[in-house]
Amino acid sequence: MASTVDIRIKAKDEASGEIKKVGDALTGLKDDGGAASEKLGGDFDTLVAGISAAVGIAVAVIASLKEAIEFSQEGAAIVRLQDSSASLAESMGLDMDEIVAAVSAASLGTVSDLDIIASASKALLLGVGTSAEQMASLMEIAIVRGRAMGLSVTDAFDQIIRGIGRQSPKILDNLGIIIDLEDAYEKYAE
Repeated sequence: MASTVDIRIKAKDEASGEIKKVGDALTGLKDDGGAASEKLGGDFDTLVAGISAAVGIAVAVIASLKEAIEFSQEGAAIVRLQDSSASLAESMGLDMDEIVAAVSAASLGTVSDLDIIASASKALLLGVGTSAEQMASLMEIAIVRGRAMGLSVTDAFDQIIRGIGRQSPKILDNLGIIIDLEDAYEKYAE
């Protein structure tokens, strides 16, 4: 799992590239404006074309800036999720990095670390899985059940966690996991 510093550096690097694009576009806008003003006394069509180009560049600059801001906000949200999930796991005597590594290996890299972190946090809060190995086992089951039921691995993993955590046979039934509660309760009582 990428560290908080790595994510912040990557976000800053990506934003720096967008800011450079904005600076280049503004320089181009200035050049276009200068050329248009020279033409002011001359060809009207050339002036309109210059203004149109300037407006187009301004729109592109605004879109690039908006994209850079959104990327930075996404990066901040990921950092918050990583920090809070790491704290949650640590409070339960677990290591979120270990959980992510084990579940990612079980999924053969088909599930993003962000999805694993979100699902693992939910699992911990619902009391499902007390180790990285148990979470990895749940992922293996999710792969098989998801494939059989036509669900993505991420959705199947989430449903298994919710079904077990909420003790909901209906949610587990969506994955073809049928539980006889009476029999389960009798065995547990013994």
